[in-house]
Order: sequence, then structure tokens, then C-alpha cells
Amino acid sequence: MDGTCIGTHNALERLLRGYKLAYNARRQRVLKGHSPDEVVRERLKAKPELANPAYRPPDPCSLTKAKVAAQLTVYAAKDVWHPDT
Repeated sequence: MDGTCIGTHNALERLLRGYKLAYNARRQRVLKGHSPDEVVRERLKAKPELANPAYRPPDPCSLTKAKVAAQLTVYAAKDVWHPDT
């Protein structure tokens, strides 16, 4: 079993935010080759009343920051986590 240690709650939040951004940007077969972000934008374009007025789009740098945080976390975890052989 493979595991990753996340050092802090803040690091976990950044990591999950990055995964969510990556997932929503990826094209999905079940969405006929569109990404979840594309589908939502099209639906909101057709029905603007569905939009949440309190929503603020994520910082475009969030994914890059999350990737760096994930890499640093995995690197640090390798120092303390030793899988059974």
C-alpha cells in the first residue's frame, strides 16, 4: 500500500485544491470529451440564474502552488516513511 504524509492542514488544503482544479480541467469521456469546467460554463451561459453570486474563481496560480506543495510534501514524507519490504 502506498501512502503520503501531509505535514499540515494548510498543505492538505493546497493539495486538495490543486487536485480539484486539475480534475475539473480534464476532459471526461462521460461528458462527451468536455471538461467539467466547460460543461458548467455552457450551462451558466444558457441559464445565468443558476450562478452563485458569492462565487469567486480560483487563483490561476493555485494549481502550480498545489503541485509544488505536493512535491515538497512527498519529498519530506520519504524522509520519515519507510514501506515494509
